[in-house]
Amino acid sequence: MRIFINATSAISPQLSYDSQSYLSELKSYDGLCMNCIEPEYRAVIDPKLLRRMSRIIRMGVATAMKSLDEAGIDKPGALTIGTGLGCLADTENFCRRWSARIRCYPQRHLSNLRTTP
Repeated sequence: MRIFINATSAISPQLSYDSQSYLSELKSYDGLCMNCIEPEYRAVIDPKLLRRMSRIIRMGVATAMKSLDEAGIDKPGALTIGTGLGCLADTENFCRRWSARIRCYPQRHLSNLRTTP
């Protein structure tokens, strides 16, 4: 199997999203926390969809759309999106909501569990 990387995109604390200003000027940061330089998402993603997307999903979709555009691909065969701990907050929110539902309606959720021998 052959794999070809036709384009890449990144949203980071450096100017990495826009290919014309890609790392043209390096930003320096003091302290332990750095913030990403985020693009104008409305230029890439439908505003109606943006309302329901978390920040990390916006970043992933925007970089994927940018890569597809730069590669000239309309229908990709595959996409790879990577984060360090990006969706941790989303997972934590999901677990909290699910846990709250179990406390309110434990019989409903416990009856859906299946045991495997």
